[in-house]
Amino acid sequence: MRHRFTEPTPVDSTVEIVTVFIPCWEIECCAPPPRVGECSTWQLLDHETVDGHTVGTAHGGRRITATVTGTVLSVRLVTHDYREDEDGVWKPVPGSASLTRMFRSPRWFRGAEAFVHGRASRAQSGVLVELAVSADGVVPDVEDAAEFVFLADL
Repeated sequence: MRHRFTEPTPVDSTVEIVTVFIPCWEIECCAPPPRVGECSTWQLLDHETVDGHTVGTAHGGRRITATVTGTVLSVRLVTHDYREDEDGVWKPVPGSASLTRMFRSPRWFRGAEAFVHGRASRAQSGVLVELAVSADGVVPDVEDAAEFVFLADL
């Protein structure tokens, strides 16, 4: 019997939803931009997070802990305030992230051109991607669910 308080979950309960932060340079370099409803694969970096989310890469490296492949349920563009540290390195200000829901990741990100020595700046830093990942390694077919999640959160 269906209850009337919330909509039913559109994804099979045997599917795990994994959220991965993809830095903008990964996509600008050569990684395919994630798109809702399509399959996406990312290698997860050990002990590297942005705003509490595991960082994914397409380039590999020694610090890879796992590889996840799943159907993209949502893509959110992440924009941060940036400040220059004492070594001249621009770093995101913790807690300054804003999220914009998108159907697909941009290929090119905006804002880095505005970095000016001695001033704070704001730039698009990457995307948060929610993947529906199956425990058995089979990429789940959740195209209808992906559309539902995207439209429900507008």
